[in-house]
Amino acid sequence: MFDYNNPNIRKQIATIFIAIAKKIEEDDEFAKSILGCLDERSNDIKNAQKKKKSSQTIPKTYDMNIFEMYQKDGPHGLLEFLAPLDLKDLKSLVVENGLDPAQKVRRWRLKEKIIKHIVETIGKQMSKGEVFFKQ
Repeated sequence: MFDYNNPNIRKQIATIFIAIAKKIEEDDEFAKSILGCLDERSNDIKNAQKKKKSSQTIPKTYDMNIFEMYQKDGPHGLLEFLAPLDLKDLKSLVVENGLDPAQKVRRWRLKEKIIKHIVETIGKQMSKGEVFFKQ
């Protein structure tokens, strides 16, 4: 590539731009072709930005408390609830419920591994309270 720190190259590029500007002023067809390309490119950029905005979905929030689900249905019921969720939803559940203080799960890419972590972590947290109920 070019050395952008070299003043000679910058002067050459500026000279090229000045020549193009003069040609645009003098020749209508050349101006239409150059400005037409810019219009097409700006439309492409606008369309791409619209697609990005429309593809950004609001993350789903689940009203179901996974701790209550574990308490009622056990680990198998929680597994059945988590199985149809996609990777993004599982990660958001982990973050919302504070199941990953070390933030290691956010880097995982295997759905089964994240589900296993959720069930194990909730099981550990739920078993902490069992000490007080045993007599």
